[in-house]
Amino acid sequence: MALFHAAHRRSAFAAGQSLSDWAELLSALADAPRENGTPGLRAAASFIAERLELAGVEPQVQAFSAHPHDPVALGVGVFLLCCSYAWALRSSRKMLSAFVAVLFLALPVGYLDWQLPLTPGFSIQEDNIFGVIPARNPDQRIVLTAHYDTKTELTDHVVRLPVQIAGAVVGVLALLFPLALSETLRRRWSLRASRIFANATLIYGVLFLVVFAGGAFRSERSSGAFDNGAACAVLLRAATALADGPALERTEVMFVFFAAEEVGAQGSWRFVRDRLPKLPALDTYVINLDPIGASEQLTVVHREGGILRGFEPSSAVVSLLDSVHRQQTGRPIGHTSGGGLTDAFPFLASGVPAATVISAVPPFVLPRGMHTSADARGRIDLKSMDTTLEFVLRLVRFADSLPVQTRS
Repeated sequence: MALFHAAHRRSAFAAGQSLSDWAELLSALADAPRENGTPGLRAAASFIAERLELAGVEPQVQAFSAHPHDPVALGVGVFLLCCSYAWALRSSRKMLSAFVAVLFLALPVGYLDWQLPLTPGFSIQEDNIFGVIPARNPDQRIVLTAHYDTKTELTDHVVRLPVQIAGAVVGVLALLFPLALSETLRRRWSLRASRIFANATLIYGVLFLVVFAGGAFRSERSSGAFDNGAACAVLLRAATALADGPALERTEVMFVFFAAEEVGAQGSWRFVRDRLPKLPALDTYVINLDPIGASEQLTVVHREGGILRGFEPSSAVVSLLDSVHRQQTGRPIGHTSGGGLTDAFPFLASGVPAATVISAVPPFVLPRGMHTSADARGRIDLKSMDTTLEFVLRLVRFADSLPVQTRS
């Protein structure tokens, strides 16, 4: 606790700003869209780099090729496959319909689980921004991450989730249906069932297209206040406090701001594959913030991954998070019952201990309205920002104070 308070006394913000003064950061990171491939994203990247430099942390840039149109391509692709399947099934082409069903299942799995680019001819350069605060005698590294890009969809996660779940059911049934009817395909009842299921598949394709590609035509865009401008603001304040405070003894701290998270975590995949192996060899632990700012109820995401590949958060990281949360609040940190695809997924898939922390809002865990214009700056709870900033600073100091032999 002494080191923590000392960090605050020497913080640049302690000179004339309270913890609740988030105005400048949120104006740049939560007031306007920052969609991939747009000037808004580039402006946010420049702002983050400038703030790191002002904090005394040298900003570094990892440029990579992103495919910002992939989510729309996924919606269009699933729709076209549903149309093809309906035609093949109604035409009694059972082998063709089974083949299309396999493609229907493989397309989202390839995109979400294995990073298959769906628009390889339409790439654009984007930037991951990161900076490092060194330690006196480093033997471990804490990586604090957040994404700064935004996305606009037609609906939020609560409405979208049933459509996603239905996709797996429709895909499996689409594969099994023509095979089950193979011996009786010319019977009157089976032909009628084929037409009904073909129509149902076509309706699902339209629904999927509207939900996943319809956001491209919305005039009101998401400013990504919860998702994930508030988290970026917290990390920039933490970088300033740590850089201006007492030097850490054993813990190197890296701050990473990812682009292209909203298009399949492309930015974090490129960082893990291309940049992480070049860092000095240290025990590395990743804490990802996404989303933050909705409440003071910090919670760990239960599962990270796509459709087939999934990973539980690192027990070592969760233990660290829980210890700090108990110190700060007297209560254990919460855990979600479900999961999702965040920037922690590439780290866990590569064997790097990681976990994602969110601001939970019961009953749907994530705040309503994300990926829509409802995710606006005015909804951010500034007290929760203060709480999360304190949590991050406590976490770094606590990890640095642990004896070497107690680390797992």
